[in-house]
Amino acid sequence: MAEVAVEPRSGGSAALFTYRPHPDVALGDACFVPLGRRTVLGFVLGMRRVEEPELGFPASALRTTGPPVRGLGLVEPVLRLLEFVADEYLCPIGAALGPAVPPNLRQRLAPCWSLVSGDPPEGLTAAEMEAVRVLREAGGTWMGSRMRKAPPGSEKVLRSLV
Repeated sequence: MAEVAVEPRSGGSAALFTYRPHPDVALGDACFVPLGRRTVLGFVLGMRRVEEPELGFPASALRTTGPPVRGLGLVEPVLRLLEFVADEYLCPIGAALGPAVPPNLRQRLAPCWSLVSGDPPEGLTAAEMEAVRVLREAGGTWMGSRMRKAPPGSEKVLRSLV
């Protein structure tokens, strides 16, 4: 299980939630997590193995984190500092997290799509095959930004390939 902290503005005063971790997620990683009907940015502050009988409900009922956000994460000394601040000042760890990350972080992130090795899976739609072709022509990676938006409909197709 992954203990993920989100900003108190997004997750309330508790702001620490348990998820089934994506296979590539590690301690300190930033990842997008489902929270109600929204997806919010969170940081993995704890990882532990829990057997299903201890949970009291099926592990499949837990929602899964997204993959780690490349280039963004918290190193071990910062994680220890967050725990100290939360204990020392009796605040939720999500509140302690606020000063440790840049303001408006989510708005600063840019989408990035990369092809994985191998041939595309069978059964892709024509739009998905076109997205794969365009990604190949771009060298295997497409990086968006606030200034460089994807063509209309492209981002939806790219998200469907994930």
